[in-house]
Amino acid sequence: MIRRNPSGDLPVVHDSAFVDPTAILCGKVIVEENVF
Repeated sequence: MIRRNPSGDLPVVHDSAFVDPTAILCGKVIVEENVF
């Protein structure tokens, strides 16, 4: 789940990165290329 934090920041996830469907990314987060 990709969510904004109260300040409105949204995570950035590269197209080649894998984020498990049960993961929660919230706020000012950057997941770069080829991250698994």
